[in-house]
Amino acid sequence: MGISIRVVMRIYSFLFLFSALTLCVSARDVTLTWEPVEDEIRGYRLFWGLATGQYTDSISVGVSTFYTVTDLNDQVKYYFAVKAIDYWGNESAFSNEAMTSGTDTPPPPQYYDLKSNYPNPFNAQTVLTFWLPEEAEITLSIFNSLGQKVRILESDSFIAGIHHSIWDGLDQQGQPLASGTYLGVLQSKNIRMCRPMVLMR
Repeated sequence: MGISIRVVMRIYSFLFLFSALTLCVSARDVTLTWEPVEDEIRGYRLFWGLATGQYTDSISVGVSTFYTVTDLNDQVKYYFAVKAIDYWGNESAFSNEAMTSGTDTPPPPQYYDLKSNYPNPFNAQTVLTFWLPEEAEITLSIFNSLGQKVRILESDSFIAGIHHSIWDGLDQQGQPLASGTYLGVLQSKNIRMCRPMVLMR
């Protein structure tokens, strides 16, 4: 009696193509953020180069949706795009392309602000963005629903500008925190701002 074996191969394609690559320039560094793809993602790869659609450099950034490219050359325009990669090695199409110049430093914000984190709710990590109109000593901390400080993300002097910080859902000892609502708190000598965040395990 013959035995018939049918091999089923998974052919995977990204049905959801993200198109929300954005960037923020600070001196000679460029911070890029993008929306996560909701499919089974192994990670992302960021590409950049000196001409549109022609990328000479790239880096794997894991599942992070946030990366800073440092030490860019003065007077040079850079073009950026990102791809998602699944567990089978398949790649998505490129995201939208973002362009900047190594010297296109925007003016600083006019006021202090702590933006809503993204994504929210989140599972693996989330990005907190804060605005500083002047150089300031700041702390950016995470508090639980009982008002207990569970993590210090930043505690330093920052120049005027737009800054980003990643929270990975861990406490100060590197242990995973439980699902729930947390507060991101930005504090300096003159201000204290809070934003609620929802961690979902």
